[in-house]
Amino acid sequence: LLKSLLKVWVTMEYYIQIYQEIWERRKFMTFIVYKIRNADKRSKTLKVCGPECVPGHH
Repeated sequence: LLKSLLKVWVTMEYYIQIYQEIWERRKFMTFIVYKIRNADKRSKTLKVCGPECVPGHH
């Protein structure tokens, strides 16, 4: 019984670690996509109406 519980625990630990790694990568990729989209919106705004239209741009 103890052996089987240990085996289940080790398997669960393995999957928890994989899940955490996937979650970290997903957060990182979401951040990168956000930054790219934000930069793209900013450059489109600059093309349309110039630097004075972009908020926070002096």
